[in-house]
Amino acid sequence: MSWLKAIADQVFTSRKTKLVITNKARKKMAGWYLADKDITDVFYHGEEVNEQLIVRHYNGYEIGLSYFRDRKTGDAIVTSVWKR
Repeated sequence: MSWLKAIADQVFTSRKTKLVITNKARKKMAGWYLADKDITDVFYHGEEVNEQLIVRHYNGYEIGLSYFRDRKTGDAIVTSVWKR
């Protein structure tokens, strides 16, 4: 049963960490007129299409981001964002 708890913990707490946005991602956000709240919404409510790649579909467009996890803190580091 410990493996079941480990899976449940990973599923329900996998995105409940601090979200850090790099300067490169912030420059791309400015180009697409995206705010921190937009990226936070995508991270917590988007669909993970590939490993470390999350996309959220809105009415007529989508916002996506790529990220990685910091090994020491477990924080999610957003490295790139886009809007289509």
